Amino acid sequence: MDNFTGGLRQEFDHALTAASPIPNLVETFNNWFFDGPNDIGMNIHLHGITMGRARERASLFLPDGRILITQSEGTFTKGNEPGGTNLSLHCEKPFRSWRYCWTGKALVTTEEQQARGLVCEGPTAHVDADIRATTQGEPWIIPLSTGPGNQYATAETQSEFLGKYEQLVKTEGRIKVETESWDFEGVGLRAHVRGPRDMTGMKSHAWVCGLFPSGRGFGLKVLNKERNIPYFSEAYIFENRQVHRAKVLQMPVLDRVPKLPPYTLILKSALGTAHIKGRNVKTTWIPVGTWNEDKTGGKTKSISLDFHGLVVDCEVLMSQSCSVFEWENEVGYGMCELSG
Repeated sequence: MDNFTGGLRQEFDHALTAASPIPNLVETFNNWFFDGPNDIGMNIHLHGITMGRARERASLFLPDGRILITQSEGTFTKGNEPGGTNLSLHCEKPFRSWRYCWTGKALVTTEEQQARGLVCEGPTAHVDADIRATTQGEPWIIPLSTGPGNQYATAETQSEFLGKYEQLVKTEGRIKVETESWDFEGVGLRAHVRGPRDMTGMKSHAWVCGLFPSGRGFGLKVLNKERNIPYFSEAYIFENRQVHRAKVLQMPVLDRVPKLPPYTLILKSALGTAHIKGRNVKTTWIPVGTWNEDKTGGKTKSISLDFHGLVVDCEVLMSQSCSVFEWENEVGYGMCELSG
């Protein structure tokens, strides 16, 4: 078995371009990259993908505190090149290497501005980014993130993969904003989700991952029906390019404050119990509304990724952060996404 595919067929790493026989199937490519030493982070997110159409959301975190955000949608014709108006993804080798390009205007905000509340408009700047991600080992394969009454087992047929997988990556490339430019060399993850996603009943979640210079890493996903009452909870320790399933003993939870205090992750696997200290150093907020998916072609009726800001009285708030981790005196980097 190819350790980098987890036993999945090579073509499952591409996007679907035609209608699926599975009702309400949508697809997501969600990618997080963080160059910790240079203090630059990026989220490249294609979501609601169906029949060659994708919605886009991307965030760029700069060293001086600016956060640039773009949202759009568009179409594509090749499964190995999904994208939209501003974002284009290129599969160079399935489960091994992907290239991520972002070209277009983006809203310019700051973390401080978002901490004061809703941000709907502001100045814009042109972004040009070209990043190549190289996977570091086998994927972590888990079921779809759905509501507690709609849990699906991971499944594979001759033509479909239903579920989620993610791989830790190392990245390199270059980023330009107007006349400023930076070399980029970071770490992160690439995640691919495919299937029906009715998230009704999900009240909060945590999604965290990190990669260290030694090659060790970790990840977790927890879905809650009430605060701190999970209906899905799973994690992994990544060592020697292999995923070792783990149990989540402790994790961060969302607090509606500008700066989440430092936290400790505790993950137990066959390799032992890992205590990993984390702190979120760059954060953007999304006032989501409610986790409730429309069942008509992948568009959402209650989930909104169109706004930004720490809106303390919204029903569901999501934070997305670039994070620094410490594990047995080794410093690594990654991401932390929380909602509640």
